[in-house]
Amino acid sequence: MNDRGNGPSYPDYFIDLTAKTEYALHLDADGVPMLDYLDGAPPRYNPCAVSQFGLGAFSVWARSGDDVALNQMAACARWLLANGVDGPEDSLLYLYDFGAEIVPDLAVPYCSAIAQGQAASLLFRAARALGDQALHTQAIRSARIIPVPVSEGGLMRTGPGDATVFEEFPAATLHAVLDGHLYAVAALIDANHFAADQFPDTVVAHAQKGARSLLSAYDLGYWSRTDLYGSTVMVASPFYHKLHVTQLTGLHAQTGNQVFADYRDIFGAYQASPICRGRAFVEKAWKKIAYY
Repeated sequence: MNDRGNGPSYPDYFIDLTAKTEYALHLDADGVPMLDYLDGAPPRYNPCAVSQFGLGAFSVWARSGDDVALNQMAACARWLLANGVDGPEDSLLYLYDFGAEIVPDLAVPYCSAIAQGQAASLLFRAARALGDQALHTQAIRSARIIPVPVSEGGLMRTGPGDATVFEEFPAATLHAVLDGHLYAVAALIDANHFAADQFPDTVVAHAQKGARSLLSAYDLGYWSRTDLYGSTVMVASPFYHKLHVTQLTGLHAQTGNQVFADYRDIFGAYQASPICRGRAFVEKAWKKIAYY
């Protein structure tokens, strides 16, 4: 079905990324964003940034019918269509050959739960909006790698309390970056909505397995932590703590899972507390001084 001009009859993305469409610093001839990492290399594509820009454009179009936004979304989706590579289980991967320097036990090139998840979420919507079956097939293949174990070249492993974890950095050891995991959960919910024959309800249920045990591992009693890597606690920045609250809000709206609402409220209360914000700032600053 092509919904152009009628407004979509399917869900918007679980969080609002419309602000991403305001980025205009480095766009290619098709309007696809590139990022300058200030490392001496020219601006380059990041599959996550491309997908976020496209999802933001989708939301703008869905709410306003703006053809400029529809074309932005289409350009990002077609960039993904042209730049995926074949992976395990008939999956399609968006590989990173940079960024691994911050993760010592990560082999390059690597795929990431955040990029695979957001790419799939964009491609499912673009396929429906544009009536493009090739994009739908690519969306299925993009999501297919998410529930494959890391040991088999995928992105899933077991975390605290036998919980399911999807890895933003599928390294040799558990990293479990929270926002990357939550983006992947949202992607599998999308996959179930748009392609239930390929991603049945059991996939969504497994994605939420042990959610309470997992989320409790990120609860510092005053703030959220970024990941579960190693023995050093990485306190989330204000940006990422707020993102955690936003993601949990969206996932509760999608699933009705009370665990997401409970931790939305817990983390939201920390965010509203000047004492908690102050402690998080001090802890974050101390970690930067001590380790960087």
